Amino acid sequence: MITRLRKEEQVKSLSESIQKAKAGFLVDFQGLNVEQITKMRKELRNEGLADMKVCRNTLFKKALDDYPEVKEHLQSKLTRSNAFVFAFGEPSKVAKILSNYVEQTETLKLKTGFLDGKGINLVDIKTLATLPTLEVLQAKFLSVLSAPLSNLLAVFSAAPQGLLQVMGSYKEEKEKK
Repeated sequence: MITRLRKEEQVKSLSESIQKAKAGFLVDFQGLNVEQITKMRKELRNEGLADMKVCRNTLFKKALDDYPEVKEHLQSKLTRSNAFVFAFGEPSKVAKILSNYVEQTETLKLKTGFLDGKGINLVDIKTLATLPTLEVLQAKFLSVLSAPLSNLLAVFSAAPQGLLQVMGSYKEEKEKK
């Protein structure tokens, strides 16, 4: 039996996690064995990316009291055995990890979630999982920014190179005569 004090601590911890998280995903883990859950938790905790918490649905609901928009979205899905995965790092990486586990195990089920304080559905989560990582997006953006400068540099260097080629040809002609 969990004491009232312990329940209050859990609600406070859940509420803090909701506040700090960039995104959260509600998953039904019923049917997973301990080894699978442990492996998934380790992968999610890697580099402080995310944290998975399991507790009673009533405590989840109490923790959501301070976040009415998220509560409204999640409340109907808080049935059966749930775990909440809080994404403190990049949400797309966490969604990708969860989607991979859903495909691998076929017993883990993504239910719903939130992103930046707004509720998201299963389609949004799958879309989020297909997005490239932040590093890849940054690299693509930098290549787009650097392309015009590279082209401009090529244009500016082409004129002196052309002049040198003309002078070289002129010199060769003079030497032949």
